Amino acid sequence: MVQDLAGAGKIAEATERGTREFRELIKDLLSPSANEIGECIADKVRIYRFKSTVRAIRKAQKQIKESGLSAQPIQLKHLIPMLEGASLEEDDGLTSKWAGLIASAVTKSDVLPAFAEILRQLSPEEARMLDFMFDNASDLPGIAGPAYGVDKAKLQSFSGLSQQQFLVRIQNLHRLELIVQLTHSMSEPIRGFRGWGQWGTVGLTALGEAFVTICRGPEKNGTTIA
Repeated sequence: MVQDLAGAGKIAEATERGTREFRELIKDLLSPSANEIGECIADKVRIYRFKSTVRAIRKAQKQIKESGLSAQPIQLKHLIPMLEGASLEEDDGLTSKWAGLIASAVTKSDVLPAFAEILRQLSPEEARMLDFMFDNASDLPGIAGPAYGVDKAKLQSFSGLSQQQFLVRIQNLHRLELIVQLTHSMSEPIRGFRGWGQWGTVGLTALGEAFVTICRGPEKNGTTIA
């Protein structure tokens, strides 16, 4: 099963090519002992990435088994970016997101290739903020049309970040089109730094909601597996 998910031959080939390139780069920086140093570091990187990939795949396998769904073959061009992203991840929470993305990809057809690139660009804090918004969104009075979101002050308090740190991460989530700032006149993105102040409400876009759902893994009886 691990081999089926990982495309082991392709991963090994890509890893070996990457370590060869790494050795060549390090050689230019650290001669004359660079060759030995490069070999040592490359081996450690290769082992670390392999372990990280296996950890994510095992989590994905667990989610697939618990969902009761069958794993279906997917194209390597979609699977490889997910496995590469998982191989570089150190944060356990984000590793679980990669596992959920992989599990969703092999059990359903509505996983966008862009999701891997989005997840690659998220910090652990941003991933937790998205989960908080997904789990705590409520109907917002005074907003034109149906709008669901969370108070920005509550989101910052949950994040534990300073105001500046919080605004930077909010900006990144907006850049990725995962969230939208909600106003009392209409629900629309407010672009520009000054538009994203400390106060107000934010909600997930359709893309953001789909991304969070997919990264939680396949569903079982209508409930997303954490």
